Parts: sequence; C-alpha cells; structure tokens
Amino acid sequence: MSNQDNHSPAFQFYPKDFIGSERVAEMTYAELGIYIRLLCLCWTNEGIKQDARLDRIIGPEWDAASEVVMPCFEVIDGKLWNPRLYRELKKQKAHAKGKSKAGKASAKARKSRKCKEKEHVLNSVEVPLQQNSTLHTPYSILHTPNNPQAPKGDDELFEDFWKSWPKHKRKTGKAQAKRKWGTKGCAGMVDKVMATLEVYKASGDWSKDGGEYIPAPTVWLNREPWEAEVLPPPADRSQMTEAQRIEQSKIDLENYERKCRESNQRAIDRFKQEQSQ
Repeated sequence: MSNQDNHSPAFQFYPKDFIGSERVAEMTYAELGIYIRLLCLCWTNEGIKQDARLDRIIGPEWDAASEVVMPCFEVIDGKLWNPRLYRELKKQKAHAKGKSKAGKASAKARKSRKCKEKEHVLNSVEVPLQQNSTLHTPYSILHTPNNPQAPKGDDELFEDFWKSWPKHKRKTGKAQAKRKWGTKGCAGMVDKVMATLEVYKASGDWSKDGGEYIPAPTVWLNREPWEAEVLPPPADRSQMTEAQRIEQSKIDLENYERKCRESNQRAIDRFKQEQSQ
C-alpha cells in the first residue's frame, strides 16, 4: 500500500502515555509487539482495511492476541484506526497545511518587495529620461512610420553601429563585422546593443592607455557583451555623458529584472518539487 497523501513517515510517540495505558499494561510482550506492528500499519497505509486478513499479516499468534489488541482499534472513515493515532495524523496534516500557507504568504511578500524595488529603479531612470526624451528615445521608436524618417533596415542600423564605434587602429574588417552583426541578430535588439556599446566606450578598460584595449568590432560582437550580467565600470562616472549614464541605468534595470525572473522561477520550481514529494 502507498502513502496516499504523502504525510510524514514518522508519528509522535509519547512513552509516558503509552506505558501508563491500562490496556498496554495488561498485554504480554507478544501482544505488545502485535499492537505496535498494527500501529505502524495504520500509519503507513492511513488505516487498515476492515477486510484485511490480519491472521495472515500477523501470523498464528493473532488468534490468541486479537481479543486483547482489537479493543485498541475502531472503525473510522471506513478503516480500522487507533483513535489516538488518527488524531495525531489529523494534527500533523493541519500543521503541514498551515506551514504551506505561511510559505505562500512569505513568497507573496517577497514578490511584493521585489516589485517595489523594481518600481524604485524605474522611477530613478524615468526622471532623467524625461529631461531629454528625443535624445534618449530608442531606435525602434525614432524610426517608425509616424516619424518623418522611414524605418531603418539592417544595413542602416549596422552603419549607425559602425559610426558609433570609436576611432581606433583596430576599427577594421567592416565586412566581417557586418556579417557577425547579422548572425548575432543585433538588428532585432539594436537598442540593447547600442546601449551596451555606450557603456563600454565610457569604461576604464577602453579609456586607459589611449584605448589600447579596445577590441576589433567583430571580436566585440562575437562576445555578445550585451548579455553579460556585469558590465565594465566607467573610468570616471563624472566624465560620462548624460546619455551614457542613462543607458547604463537602463542596462542595470534589465539585469535586475532578469535576476528577479530567475529568482521567482527558482521559487516556483522549489514549490513544485515540494508539492510532488
């Protein structure tokens, strides 16, 4: 038989109550062993079927012991149960249900806190964005049919990327970079790619030693730095332009949102795993 409701494999045992019972005191050691075995069967199978062949389960000792042991059991919910053991089962299930509700409430509270934190980050980005909305409007909004300019194609978006790349001795291989731009699907996430490029242009690595550590555009695209969780720190944040500061805030927000989604998914997976056990 299986444990239908997946309750705990163990139950509370109270030695003082057990030894102090008059019925238990009158049992022989053989009867006591049979009684304990039936308690275990009760707990494991959530009751014993009324038609169970206890003579086969216990053995030949059952005939002599049944008159003493059976008064310790009664029919509850259609099965044989020891009343005290039945109450312990109900108490344990109620406790587990209460813990489950508390866990769900705690998860809901954590989610609410994360939403408030996210709202705080959004508000911190929204104010500077409003100061110069045209300058910081993403490519996908600037070049829509509602604007005088026609929507930009992949070639035009790549040209914007190439023009934004700092002048450097490694700014070569334009054809290779264009192919890499296409294979990485950069046109579909041009806002993210361009924002990341602005952060790198203001970073300490790209600023020191006259830009000695600026890679070739093809190498940079191949690394997909816009997917990195940690971006390079600026050489001096006070030297960043307003556009660069805002783009960095956007990327920080995207990273925060992704981490929130991953954290929530892990919580859901843990809950599902606990429920399946």
